[in-house]
Amino acid sequence: MRTENQMSINPVQIQGKQITIRPVRKSDKGLTLNFAATLSAESQKNQFLGGVRQLSAKDIEQICDTNFPDSMAFVATLMAEGIEREVGLARYVEDTTTGAHELAISIATEYRHSTLARTLVEYLAAYARKHRVRVLYTVDLDSNTAMRKLADDLNMSVRLDPDHTHQVIYSLNVDAHPETITL
Repeated sequence: MRTENQMSINPVQIQGKQITIRPVRKSDKGLTLNFAATLSAESQKNQFLGGVRQLSAKDIEQICDTNFPDSMAFVATLMAEGIEREVGLARYVEDTTTGAHELAISIATEYRHSTLARTLVEYLAAYARKHRVRVLYTVDLDSNTAMRKLADDLNMSVRLDPDHTHQVIYSLNVDAHPETITL
């Protein structure tokens, strides 16, 4: 039986480029570290809820070493001059205190207005559905217009974060979301 890290994902065309979407691997640490370093200041602000920072070695380890099915990550890569380059990442992690699964998405600036984020979330939702994860949620700044558009496109529910006035919580009911990807 194949493990999740051996899953083969067919390339997709986004903005005229062939992009491969596949499960993240432990060996992707350098790739992911390079990707994180290229995120724009706005992307970092949105990703870290206003606290611009660099990812630590421990953060990279947690991203690239998933604990199936409680956590999962899909990476989007393309080949540029013979070198694999990461252009997107979507992951979920189980909150062991609540059993809920938090979603995080990072997209390279040049793909921010493409379908890449939606495609990554659809792969993640398909994986979650297959492993009986029912809801994915994300906490975002209310000023994050890219996430608001993605949430609208995916018919995610939205509510204000009761603890932080400038944050919202988006939730994706995996069972109610149309199955567009089959793994």
